[in-house]
Amino acid sequence: MLKNIILKWFVVYCLIILTALSMYYTIYLPLQKNMLIMNVLEVNGKTPKQVFNNFETALKFYSPVGQSELDQQLFAFSKDFLDWLKTEDIDELEQKRNIEIISELALKWFDRDRPQFAGVKNAYIFSEMLIEASKITNNKELLERAEKILDEEIASSPTRIELLLKRLSIAEIKKDDVLIKKIKTRILKLRPDLLI
Repeated sequence: MLKNIILKWFVVYCLIILTALSMYYTIYLPLQKNMLIMNVLEVNGKTPKQVFNNFETALKFYSPVGQSELDQQLFAFSKDFLDWLKTEDIDELEQKRNIEIISELALKWFDRDRPQFAGVKNAYIFSEMLIEASKITNNKELLERAEKILDEEIASSPTRIELLLKRLSIAEIKKDDVLIKKIKTRILKLRPDLLI
């Protein structure tokens, strides 16, 4: 009888612990991550450095869900920010400094989280951001990094037109006529209706 009571309390204790852990990992951590993401998305009145610091804080916070989506938001926001920088009257040195901050942060998180990415979307958005950063700063290393990422993604997903088109844009920037022709031929085999 005493044995049954002890066993019953042990089971109850284990269920309480499992419920608490489950709530912590499935409710509390994702909620905290979402609150940090909301802080990131509230950009009004913040400097670019503050926005990217908020991204860094949110990216560092562990949650079993949401990391890949936040990486994607970082890459997309970075690309949009680069587009905005091109329209503003900002001196070249400050513009370059801003782009270096963006690129370093995005590179760090892309490298860390890339193994967990599902599909090619994050790599595509990230390579697009690197290409824009390279165009603005004339930094060939960023362009080469984008080229390498796209080549790796194309190797694993050879029929993804968006990757091939982005790779074509790099070949055009580099004025590599042989590669341009090769990529266009490959694209037209997959999508003969495209006007390229």
